[in-house]
Amino acid sequence: MPLLNGAAARHARTRGDVMVGQAVHIFADVLFPDEKAYPPRVASPRMEGPQVLRFESQATTITAQLDGRIYIGKRFAFDVYPRRPVTLHFPPFQVTLLAQGGGISGTMTGPGLSLEAIVPPGLDPSEPIVASPDVTLTDSWAPFPSGTFHVGDALKRVVTRRATDVPGLALSALDFVAPPGVQVYVDAPVIEDRVEHGAVIGQRTDHVTYVFERSGRTILPGVSQPWWDLQNNEAHSLSVPARAVTVTSAALSNRVISRGRFLAGPFMLGLPLVLGVVILACAWRHRIVARLSALRAAWDGDERVALRNLERACRTADPKATFRTLQRWIACRVGESSSPQLNAQAAILEGHLFGPSRGWNRGDARRLGQAARLLRRQRHHRKTTNALPPLNPTS
Repeated sequence: MPLLNGAAARHARTRGDVMVGQAVHIFADVLFPDEKAYPPRVASPRMEGPQVLRFESQATTITAQLDGRIYIGKRFAFDVYPRRPVTLHFPPFQVTLLAQGGGISGTMTGPGLSLEAIVPPGLDPSEPIVASPDVTLTDSWAPFPSGTFHVGDALKRVVTRRATDVPGLALSALDFVAPPGVQVYVDAPVIEDRVEHGAVIGQRTDHVTYVFERSGRTILPGVSQPWWDLQNNEAHSLSVPARAVTVTSAALSNRVISRGRFLAGPFMLGLPLVLGVVILACAWRHRIVARLSALRAAWDGDERVALRNLERACRTADPKATFRTLQRWIACRVGESSSPQLNAQAAILEGHLFGPSRGWNRGDARRLGQAARLLRRQRHHRKTTNALPPLNPTS
C-alpha cells in the first residue's frame, strides 16, 4: 500500500504564518514500497481566495527511507499565493491510484494544512503585494528623453519588472499618467514565467508611447514598485525617476528656413524620382487600396474574434480566463481609447486576482462583457459618423 506524505510550506515563517503575496510551495509525496510503473494522479487543491498554480506540469521522482525501508514515488508541487490577510486552509489532497491499462485501482486522501497570511508591515494592503527574495525594475527609452523634442514627436518607453517566486500576473499594472499636452498609449503587457531550480521567475514588460501635442516643458512621471524582501524581512520600493522634456514647435520651421537654399538643390534633383513614385502609385492605386482594405479587414477580424472569446469567458465567469481574453482583446485595440465602465470592471477583476477585493461573480463578468461590447459599438459608430460625404453626390 502506498504512503502519502503531508504537505509542506517552503519559506514559511517559524511561527506558522506567511506574508500576503508570498509563495507557499505545497508538496504532495506519494511513495510506494517498490517502483510503481503507473504514476498516480493528484488533483489541484480547490481554495477560495488565494491563487493556486502549478508551474511544473510533471511530477518528479523521489526516494525516501522510512523505518529502514526504501520507498520510491512521485512529488507533486503546487504554488499558492495568498492575496489578502486570511487564514489559509489547504484541503486534504485527493490521490487517484492507477492500474495497468489506465484504470483506477484505488484512491487516497492526504492531510490538510493551515497557515495564517498577514500583511507585511509598511505596505499598503489595498494594493497588490509582491513578496519575494529578489525584485528588479528597469526603464529604457527610445530615444532617450534629453535635448529638445518637437510637436508630433513620439517617445517610446519600456518598463520591465522581474521577481523571484512571483508569477508575472501578480505584478500589477503601473499608472502611466499623461501630463497636459502629451498623449500616452499603453500596449498590452507582455507577461512571461519561467522555472529555474524549482522557483518561478515572473516578468512583466510594459510598452508605452508618448506623443507630444503642444510645445512647452513637461514632466514624464517616474514609476515605482513596492515589495517585501523575504531575505531581510523588510519593505522596499524600487523606482525610476521622472524625466523632464522640452517640446518646441518653432525649431523645425527655423531650421527649414535657414537651410532653404541648401535643400533647393537636392529637391530639384529628386523631383523626377518623386514624380515617378507618384505615377507608379496612381497606376497601382487599386491594388494598394485593396491591400490596405484587406489588412484592415484582417485587423477587424482578429479584434472580433478576441471580443467573442472575451464574451465567452465572461459567460463562464472564470476570472483567470476572463483576464487572459481581456488582455488579448486589448492587444488588438492598440491606439484605441478605453471607457470608464470598462476600466472600472477591469479594476474589479484585477483586484480579485491580485489584491484584496469583494470578489468576482457572474454579475461582474456580465457587466465587463457589456462594457466591452458597448465600447466596440461606439468605435464603429464614430467611424460611420465621421466618414466624409462623397465628392460628387448623385442627387
